[in-house]
Amino acid sequence: MIEGESKEVGIVTAGILRDIKRTQTPVGPPATLISGGETTVKLSDEEGEGGPNQEFVLGAAAKISGFTDVAVAAIDTDGTDGPTDVAGGIVDGSTVKRLNENGLKLPEVLRSHNSGFALKKLGDAIFTGPTGTNVNDLRIAVAL
Repeated sequence: MIEGESKEVGIVTAGILRDIKRTQTPVGPPATLISGGETTVKLSDEEGEGGPNQEFVLGAAAKISGFTDVAVAAIDTDGTDGPTDVAGGIVDGSTVKRLNENGLKLPEVLRSHNSGFALKKLGDAIFTGPTGTNVNDLRIAVAL
């Protein structure tokens, strides 16, 4: 079970993906990292639209920017990530570039906790609707 600040856990997870792609450490691709547990978001004065799983994937996006054949996804099993109708999100090596093309800067999105808005803008938010299940958060990171 993994705990911690959402975007930081995303950065660490993506760092492992980078190592897998660059140096085949701790294993070579193809590889999948799967984790559960609930990460947290420390809110500041600015409260945007988003939740822990959405911040997790955008934290990861910075580290995998420009990489091919990598993706990171995270969802809340009850279908609601934070106070949103979004279950989570998915990012890949093109996410940061696509954010920039849409006039969004990743550091600002994370600082303002506006991850849900950004993922919706890109079409990368995951919607499941209420699932009737609240097992845990699920995070999957893949390097091919």
